[in-house]
Amino acid sequence: MSCYACPIACGKVSLIRSGPYAGTMIEGPEFESTGLLGANCGVSDLEALVKAVEICDIYGLDTMSAGAVASLAMECYEKGIITKEDTDGLELNFGNGEALVALMEKIARREGIGDLFAEGAKRAAEKLGVPELAMQVKGQEFATYEPRGCKGMGLGYAISPKGAHHMIAPTMGPETAGDGSKRFEYKGKAALVRETQFLMAVVDSLSLCSSMRFALGLKEQVELYRAVTGLSLDETGALSLGEKITNLERLFNLREGFDRKDDYLPSRMLKEKMPTGPSQGHLVELDPMLDEYYDLMGWDHEGRPTENRLAELGLAELWREVR
Repeated sequence: MSCYACPIACGKVSLIRSGPYAGTMIEGPEFESTGLLGANCGVSDLEALVKAVEICDIYGLDTMSAGAVASLAMECYEKGIITKEDTDGLELNFGNGEALVALMEKIARREGIGDLFAEGAKRAAEKLGVPELAMQVKGQEFATYEPRGCKGMGLGYAISPKGAHHMIAPTMGPETAGDGSKRFEYKGKAALVRETQFLMAVVDSLSLCSSMRFALGLKEQVELYRAVTGLSLDETGALSLGEKITNLERLFNLREGFDRKDDYLPSRMLKEKMPTGPSQGHLVELDPMLDEYYDLMGWDHEGRPTENRLAELGLAELWREVR
């Protein structure tokens, strides 16, 4: 299934034909929904997953944040931070698809324990006294990609102006393609994140679906821009605009009080080695990647663009006016 005339056809329809959720039909579930409401919660019951996505769709909940919040609730339940009494009888163990569906309803309606977790992972974990259990940056929950197994994505989460969003600098493709060990390297990832961030700024500015970038590279995107607008723009100019956009986003956040202290990852990513699986034993080496990224961007140690860099980008006067 696709949007009109789109060659990517990234959508699908799922229908449950029998069982307790019979008749449930959704578009999807997409891979992020599957990863966070499914694998991240230990839920392998596809029908429960589809029902949970339907609830999110009906009530306007982001399935990614909902999955991250559900996994936080499950970890808190298994560690005894919340009890069966707190959950109105829900057994919020990892892998319990029925409880996942019930929790989504409670969150959507802000009923019982759902009222707490409707606040999102950051606020809920803080209220429970366990902020370290919230897998988030700047209040935005993680996407599917685990930074300990994909170091560039860890840096991308950290420097993202809106928190741990996977589409600010989606490096997972080049990090995992070919030699799978590349994803564990941290040296040089700053350059990859920076380049990808500029490319995505161009895609977003053109109002293209991000999936289209797999069929239309920067060259084709610029050609379309010239054809539609009649304006002159080459690939180098487009990337320069991407850099300018990235710096404008940074200046906005600086004005609001954000700096290096907010370009962080949860301590679990930095101090707790991945316990099992193909990424076992890995951490995220965030500080050296941040240093390299800031240097490439022309920012100081605290992540502030230097006067010289702003002047080169034509932003110095604007920054003096608004800061």
